[in-house]
Amino acid sequence: MVTNVIQSLLFKFKNGPLKPFRFKVIKKMTGKKPIKILDVGCGNESFYLANKFLTIRDYVGIDKVDYDGEDGYSLIPNLVYADLDSDLDKLESLEEDFDLIIMSHIIEHTNKFESYIKILLKKLNTNGLIYIETPHPRTLNYPSAIGFLNFYDDDTHVRCFNEKEVLGILRKNNMNIDKSGVRRDIFRLVFISPIVIFLNIIYFIPIKRKLLSAGLWGLLGVGFYVIATKQKN
Repeated sequence: MVTNVIQSLLFKFKNGPLKPFRFKVIKKMTGKKPIKILDVGCGNESFYLANKFLTIRDYVGIDKVDYDGEDGYSLIPNLVYADLDSDLDKLESLEEDFDLIIMSHIIEHTNKFESYIKILLKKLNTNGLIYIETPHPRTLNYPSAIGFLNFYDDDTHVRCFNEKEVLGILRKNNMNIDKSGVRRDIFRLVFISPIVIFLNIIYFIPIKRKLLSAGLWGLLGVGFYVIATKQKN
């Protein structure tokens, strides 16, 4: 019970007053320009957050199922249910008018990244952007934690990419790499990480015998990201 309350409070703080990392990176590239978004593996919160921090002209979300039984999916104007391992035909049928593709913590869930990225990038306008975020290979050696710290804390993870692999695949598909690196946010490092370290010392490690991962991602470099622009053919 205590764990759930703490996790909920940290999540609300990180995704409420603070701009999520992916939207901070994307906003620097798009400014106030109205954009059409294809959010692959959108989850139930992404549309609300995208609408809060970006200027949206349209939004299409793709997910396998409704996770957690929450109602955030009902807010998505266009929702496509698709399994990236088997429903490539649904990706093929998408229109070709997107300014931004978001793939935040989705490519590690499938072995077919190179197959569907070719399809998805065809849907992207020239000078359109793709944002990809995925666990860093160093997470293979991290301890298990409440939330996610070790790559296999999530039993649906099937493939751990390194940054060079992802950059190479994007370049092969006519994408120019704008920025890539470990996902870190200075504000979170300064204000959230110390709180989580304190909670781990006084409660989670001695009582739960396990780390709480929320707030430690930037400190430990749990994820890496890439943002790239589609070039003219």
